[in-house]
Formats: sequence, structure tokens, C-alpha cells
Amino acid sequence: EIPGYTLEEKEDIALRHVIPKELSATGIKSSQLKIDRAAVRSLMLDYSREPGLRTLQQLVNRIARKAAGRLVEEQQQSARSRRIRKPAAPIRVGAADLLEWLGPKRFHNEASERITTPGVTTGLAWTAMGGEILFIEAAEVPAIGAQGGSLKLTGKMGEVMTESAAIAWSVVRRLAAERLNLAEDHLRKHDFHLHIPAGAIPKDGPSAGITMATALYSLLGGQKCRSRLAMTGELSLTGKVLPVGGIKEKLLAAHRAGVTSVILPRLNERDLHEVPEAVKQSLHIHFASTLDEVLALAFETPPRKLIKAGRRNTKSRNAGRPAKWLS
Repeated sequence: EIPGYTLEEKEDIALRHVIPKELSATGIKSSQLKIDRAAVRSLMLDYSREPGLRTLQQLVNRIARKAAGRLVEEQQQSARSRRIRKPAAPIRVGAADLLEWLGPKRFHNEASERITTPGVTTGLAWTAMGGEILFIEAAEVPAIGAQGGSLKLTGKMGEVMTESAAIAWSVVRRLAAERLNLAEDHLRKHDFHLHIPAGAIPKDGPSAGITMATALYSLLGGQKCRSRLAMTGELSLTGKVLPVGGIKEKLLAAHRAGVTSVILPRLNERDLHEVPEAVKQSLHIHFASTLDEVLALAFETPPRKLIKAGRRNTKSRNAGRPAKWLS
């Protein structure tokens, strides 16, 4: 298995090798076509998010072939007009010109756009093509019938991920009963839905436990997660955060996607020696041993805790009285 490149490595390889190779293959001199460094960075972020360089090479080839066509047209026009052809100015391609050369962007910085409501979190996953970010969404709907509280899963999750979701739901239900200001029959009157978008793509693996638990707790607590935060880690039934694999690939994916903070299992701290220094410096990496530590880092404002005394039915006992809150 070959690990992916960092953005800096890909940019250097593109400028030194990929672009000169594609220009030569198309019959264009380096003085005739100039692709700005900013355009190369935009190609990597907006058009070809991948651990390697194959798609980037294909995109540069498309630009080179279009440029060759323009140069030939200019030569033909000069020949028809029988004018002495002056050396043409080089064709310059900047980041803003890529829409004209390649069409609309294929990727967008979703990390900040998707985290707009409670119940949505960003996770990190390992695939055969390298690391990827994924979004986990949670929602609640009124239960049909007398008994609610069930958890529905969609997004083509595999068996391992389905078990992770069941564990996350059990842990979150216990925490919600202890800490959140929910009516006693809230869970019984609602069903809950956990979804991972891109439902046509199979997803499996033991690394989304804390992400699922955070999405569910965010929904019940009514608090939005941090917009540029991603996480990975498995969850035990007692709330412990368990180590996972593919840390280097996941952090590279977070770096490519514009994530600024990452939560990792504390036992994965030893794996950071594999991660390029430039990636580590661009991310705020936090380590957690328990779900409590994850939740303390995940929210813009921590979900409020209600101080309950005496019987569980605080709604009837404290009717008309202001609640006491802990931030």
C-alpha cells in the first residue's frame, strides 16, 4: 500500500514533472502556456481530491490540448491574413480561469457548509483510495404507535458500522437521561434516524463510533458541532474511545478538505510520527480517552446540563420555577 501525498508534495511534483511532461506530450513549449501556482492548488482542491496524481495529470492534459488548439487557430489566422506573425504572448491560466478551461468545480469545501444545524458531524474514514471525510446526520421524528425510541440507519452501512451505531445509541441514551433537560417521555414519543449521505457507496469499518454518538448527542442537546472539526474513533459500551487505523490517511484527508481541528483516540497518539510535519502543523489535533472528552471538544457551546434533584419528573416539580443550569 502506497500512502497519499500531501498538498505540498503534490504541488511540487505537478510543477516539476506533471506540467512539463504534459506540455511536451502536446507539443507546447513552456513559454507558450503558463499555469499559475494558485491554479495548480485549485486543481488539487476543487477538481481532483485524490491521494495520487492521476486525475491531476488528466486535467493538465485537457488544459494543454485546449491551449494547443488555440495556438493552432492563431497560426492559421496569421497565415490567412499574410501578416508577419509576431511572437504571441503566453497563454496564462489562473485559478479564476479554471471554470472556462475545465468547467464547474467538482468538489466544494463542505466541512463548513454542512455543519449548520444540530445533529450533523464530520467523520474521517479510510478507503482503498486513501482517507476521506464523511458526514453523519441525525434527525428525530414523532413515533408512530405507542412505543418509540427506535434508531433507523440509512446510507448503506455494513455490519460493523451498524453495530457501532447501536453502541453509540445506547451510550447516548444513557447520557441524555442523566444530563440533558429532556421530558421523561421524549425518547418514547420519538424515533431517531441516523444517515450517512452518498447512500450508493458501501460504508463499513470500526472508526465512526464517536462520530455517530456526537451526532446523536448534538441532536438531543440542541447544540451545533464545530464547523471545521472532524473526528475518528471507535466507542465502547462504557464510553471509552478505542484506537483505529489509517491515521495518516485520515489526517491527509482532513488537511485536503480544509478541516482545522481533529479529535483522535488517545491511544493513536503514537501514530503521529507517520504524519508529515506540514500536515500536523496545519491541524489542531486533540486526543480523547472517553466520550465525555470528545463532547467537551465537539461543540461551539457545550450542551447545557440540568441540575436535577429528588424525583426524575422535574417538569412537574419545577413548574413555574427557573431551572438551574450548568454551562
